[in-house]
Amino acid sequence: MRLTEERKLTMKMAKVGYESYAAHTGNKSLVTGADLPTWEELPGAVCNAWFASADGMTTFLAHIGPVEVVESGDYRSRLITETSQLRERLGKLREFINTSIVYRKMSNKDKLLLVDQEKAMTNYHTILETRLACS
Repeated sequence: MRLTEERKLTMKMAKVGYESYAAHTGNKSLVTGADLPTWEELPGAVCNAWFASADGMTTFLAHIGPVEVVESGDYRSRLITETSQLRERLGKLREFINTSIVYRKMSNKDKLLLVDQEKAMTNYHTILETRLACS
């Protein structure tokens, strides 16, 4: 099966994610303590799970909009701005979920997707708040 350029990039992201996790844990499983194999030694099902994770993050990032690279001196002010913008978007999404007639008419599957989006945005907001507190 030939991979599209987008899928190739997602697979590279999956590999980087796995290798970053392995480096962070000292190449040990946090569950069993066993040595982690290299990416190339992973069973296909594990690679596919990392691919799904990378694909999910790509989808999430596409929904929150473009990410800008900033100079380190502007890091804190950019965190403040991004946190504020995300808080506003999250508020609008929550208002839509809680009060919209359109939402009430949506299929359960679509409702769950919006609730999952809200959870992801809430988690990202928590990450931003933590980074802001540490900067």
